[in-house]
Amino acid sequence: MNVSFWYSIAIIAAIMALLLRQSLWSTRLRFSIYNKHYHPSRVRPILLQALVPRRYLGSLSFLHILLIIVFIAGNGLATGLTLEGPENLRQRAATLGSINLAPVFIGRRVYANRIFGASKQTYHLTHSCLGLVGLIQVTLHVGIAIRTHTLSIVQDCYLFYTGLIILYHWETADLTVANRKDQAPSTDRASSLFFLVQDNSSRVKNDTEILLDGPYGCNKHPEKFETVVLVAQGRGIAGVLPVALSIALIGRHDRITRRIDLQWKLDLNDQEEWAEERLQGLINLDPHRSLFAAHLYYPRLRARSLKKLAIPEKHSKQWNTFRSSHNESMNRIRRNIVAKSRYAGHMIVLACGDKDFTQQIQSFVFRLPTLAEFSHIEMPSSSHTAEPQGLRIDILDKREAFEEVEGVFKFTKTVIIFKSGEEIYHAAVPSSEPVSSELSETQLINKLLVPTAAYKPPFSCTFTRAPDPLPTDTYIKTPSLLSYDQIHNGPQPNQIADDVLNEVRICELLRESPHPNLAKYIGCQVSDGNISGICFVRYGKTLMEAVNPRGLMKRKFSTTHRDLGDFGRGLQGIQAGIAHLHSLGIVHNDINPSNIMIDGDEWVIIDFGSCRKLEESLVGVGRTYEWYDEAIQHSCPENDLNALLEIHTWLRGAPADAFQFTE
Repeated sequence: MNVSFWYSIAIIAAIMALLLRQSLWSTRLRFSIYNKHYHPSRVRPILLQALVPRRYLGSLSFLHILLIIVFIAGNGLATGLTLEGPENLRQRAATLGSINLAPVFIGRRVYANRIFGASKQTYHLTHSCLGLVGLIQVTLHVGIAIRTHTLSIVQDCYLFYTGLIILYHWETADLTVANRKDQAPSTDRASSLFFLVQDNSSRVKNDTEILLDGPYGCNKHPEKFETVVLVAQGRGIAGVLPVALSIALIGRHDRITRRIDLQWKLDLNDQEEWAEERLQGLINLDPHRSLFAAHLYYPRLRARSLKKLAIPEKHSKQWNTFRSSHNESMNRIRRNIVAKSRYAGHMIVLACGDKDFTQQIQSFVFRLPTLAEFSHIEMPSSSHTAEPQGLRIDILDKREAFEEVEGVFKFTKTVIIFKSGEEIYHAAVPSSEPVSSELSETQLINKLLVPTAAYKPPFSCTFTRAPDPLPTDTYIKTPSLLSYDQIHNGPQPNQIADDVLNEVRICELLRESPHPNLAKYIGCQVSDGNISGICFVRYGKTLMEAVNPRGLMKRKFSTTHRDLGDFGRGLQGIQAGIAHLHSLGIVHNDINPSNIMIDGDEWVIIDFGSCRKLEESLVGVGRTYEWYDEAIQHSCPENDLNALLEIHTWLRGAPADAFQFTE
């Protein structure tokens, strides 16, 4: 239903008004209140005489009748000849009806007599035929226009109607989306349909059923909030992108929203390709850089360079990419939500991801000091088919694994740590399988049970127990189990637990000899007599986050020529902290920008898991790629001092050949 429909309604209303007026006028002339001779036979021909006066009906010549037949037949042929469907018939009927009715309202008998020399009989005959045929054509147009319509494909989350809602007859039906262009129903309007599908030929086949899901039925109307924060995990980006797009397409004067903050934590770096086109579309919808701000968190990579979204230079302050661990990403998301909650007006947070992810975001939003609303966007399962029976898993940590194949590093699998019941497992997922909490036991390979003794050493009474409950500004460091598959068959299957004990001993030593440039140790978190975590004071952000938020490789970062201000005092503090460690006979062995926290004006060294005494072996000790000399395999002060010099070179933007360590 469009403008032509309402135009037809107006024409019919005008015709009915004229007929009623002429009928009433004829009745008034023939039957006044002073005429007492009323008879029903006088009333019957009134409507007919309103269209064609009775005195002209009996005097029609053969030529008049022939012209009437030709006129009606010509209109019929013009209306129904070579039709291509009901839509084409509706348009023709509206056009011809408008042409026929135009002279009825415009022409007058006096003008017709003067211009064409037509008689009264010819004028009334022409006038009546045009009116009757035009009325039939308009009625045909209206009947087709208000018929039942079938919806084909709907873009994004909303339906828009051009007519009054009460004029629609609502019915329900099963909708099937065709996956072939030639099977899709043709429409007279252009539309776009986007699917975020992982590149996996074994799962995407012809006639595959696809589940279309969205926040239907529980629309929170985010456009009515001044600040909208959209948080997504992995493929959950498919749930929040339509919300961002729908708000952006609303006129600035029709929405309250002034800022949309998008937070996307990618499970795999390849997931960026799923939404790259839509993200670029959001950037183009914000040419003045006033509506969108986005933060993309990529998993850490050590074996290959990171491909990131192509962000225009003028949008670089609003669109940021990071390379960080799971905990670092969650901390960044929390800090951004806190920052947005301080904006003027009301805020709503919409999250789409796995159950644990959305529950963490919801719990954090509810603890905010300012009032904010939270809404969960349901994330559909990865397949509409029946789910294989087996073990449902709770993923705790994951990492992409790359292997050298014919001289080229290729992504081969995803290593995961998951929990089932009270047990912790190490397993891998083939590169052809998507990684989510919907995984079943049949999709896992190389599954290993991780015994408690392998990562939770016993708590000693000589150690410091962390208070219960913990202070609000506490950071809990837990051991990483991603390398357990390489350890469990070796000579030291409990090496992870031994490393935890070693770090606790270092922390206890630093607790007795503290230093302002070394992280403050609170104590051990204990569970069933075992150490489950090491507690430290939480600091603001790392040096890497402060000066290199996009996570560029150090040689790439040195070409950005950013003004970093005066960092001399901070480096002096780090040097003092290193000197204090060396005075205790300890070498850190992993000094890098991600292990330096900024706390106000002070810089603080964290992560003592790689600390070893002088001349100890560093075989099996985790260190950060491109920030150490791979040729040195023992603990010595030069490891820390050379790393500090590398950081100084990195901060001052030196050329690529000025660095000591290779990438």
